[in-house]
Amino acid sequence: MSIRERPPVEFNFEPTTLAAAAFEKCNQPNWTPLEKKLSQVAGGTSLFAWVRREGGVEFYKNIDTGRYLLLDSNQDCWRYKDQKLELADFDHELEYAMGTRDREFQRDT
Repeated sequence: MSIRERPPVEFNFEPTTLAAAAFEKCNQPNWTPLEKKLSQVAGGTSLFAWVRREGGVEFYKNIDTGRYLLLDSNQDCWRYKDQKLELADFDHELEYAMGTRDREFQRDT
C-alpha cells in the first residue's frame, strides 16, 4: 500500500483524564487565603477577582485599581521585585492594591 492509498490518521487531542484534572485543579480559584486575611476588612473578597496561581502563590486583582495582592496558602504576602517574588508586608501591599498607597521599593546600595 502506498502513502497515497493509506487512510488519513486521526489524532485525538482530548486531554487525558489526569491532565484534565491537573489543569482543572490549578485553574480553580482559591479564596481561602484572601478570606482569612480580609475577614475584618469592609467589602472583603468582593473587592478582588482571583486571577491565577503561580508557584503556590494566589494572584488576586483589585477590581477598581487593577493592582494585585499576592498571598500563599499560609496567608504570607508576596510581591514582585526585580522580576522575582519576595515576601512583603501585608498591610502595605493591601493599601497598594486598594490604591491608598504608592509602591515603595527600597533600593539596595
